[in-house]
Amino acid sequence: MASTPLFFVTRDSIENDRVVITGADASHIVRVLRLREGAPLLVSDMQRNEYTVTITCASSQRVECAILSRRVADTESPYRITLYQAFPKADKLELVVQKAVELGAAEVVPVLSERCVSRPDAKSMENRLTRLNRIARAAAEQSGRGVLPVVSPPVPFPQMLEGLLAADLGFACYEGEREYKLRDLLTDGPQPRTIAFFIGPEGGISEPELELLRRHGLPAVSLGRRILRTETAGLYVLSAISAILE
Repeated sequence: MASTPLFFVTRDSIENDRVVITGADASHIVRVLRLREGAPLLVSDMQRNEYTVTITCASSQRVECAILSRRVADTESPYRITLYQAFPKADKLELVVQKAVELGAAEVVPVLSERCVSRPDAKSMENRLTRLNRIARAAAEQSGRGVLPVVSPPVPFPQMLEGLLAADLGFACYEGEREYKLRDLLTDGPQPRTIAFFIGPEGGISEPELELLRRHGLPAVSLGRRILRTETAGLYVLSAISAILE
């Protein structure tokens, strides 16, 4: 049996006992899903409120719905997790964004680190960000998220450090670390409310970058005996956070 499709709307699209869905989502509902009056939908206001609604009027430009019930979404992690992902080659970032959203990340921030091979220019990055946020939205709707995760503009390595330091728990994953494991970090100390971590590029974290991490008191942890691809490592961490802390 197919699950009821979920769509995100802004708060101003919800008024009293009605919801209005417009734009590409309305077109998708009518033209792709072929839903008509009486069909059920789930709608999220991106603030953890989830509404069960039924379509009362539908066109490819505008879908009006009546609210049947409201509940607080139970699909969100108790932690706000930010993945700082060094730019990978080709279109691997699209995979990272899609799966990171499914696994509970609230934000994905591309990072320009020393050994990044991919360095898109400003115009190219603007287009890529638009596409990456579309991918994030689709993944959030598919996985039933209660908030809409965001892919932020890229930052240089020093600015990424500030993001790690601002979190309750900030760390980097380093293939050269053998002793201090991710599990040790996650189970040592009080439970954090915000988590931020950095995944390096295909060439790894450079020695100067590693020194900067140490100078700022940010731990570098091992992800185990095997060396993971950059597009795999962040997903491993998100899965471990879910398994160990939630």
